[in-house]
Amino acid sequence: MSIILSSNHEYRGYLINEFTKLEKAIDQHLLSNFFPLNKFDKIYEMHEVLLDRMTFDGKRTAVKGILDKRSISGGFMKTRNNSYPHGKLFDEIRQLIEFRNYFAHYLCVEDFGEYTISLLQFRDRTTILRYSQEDFDSLVDRIIKATSDILSLLPDGSSGL
Repeated sequence: MSIILSSNHEYRGYLINEFTKLEKAIDQHLLSNFFPLNKFDKIYEMHEVLLDRMTFDGKRTAVKGILDKRSISGGFMKTRNNSYPHGKLFDEIRQLIEFRNYFAHYLCVEDFGEYTISLLQFRDRTTILRYSQEDFDSLVDRIIKATSDILSLLPDGSSGL
């Protein structure tokens, strides 16, 4: 998917919005694990009181733990030579969260060149992180796929975003 926008800030906003969709899919997975769909008051209360206070990575870790336990109860046995069935998905989400933090916290700078968006990082030394249109599109595709993969793991009867 190729997204053409007019400024660094629009690209940044678009990505952060896609990351928010991924985070809300993870929220939905957490909520559906603890409450039936018809318990709206409890779902809203847990969302307001607990989920909005958790970090994105904390939510990722919680859903991974739930799915790992579900795998074990379904007969999966963890050994040194194998990984949990959804391990690669959660590794991917962990990497995506790092990108999300770059786009949310690093300064967006004008970089008049071949790059679609450039971010200024000040950690240890000043570095410009540059993303081409291809890099941007690839990152959006990865976020959309991870969101879809998380939603596909929702228990039967749960709905998407």
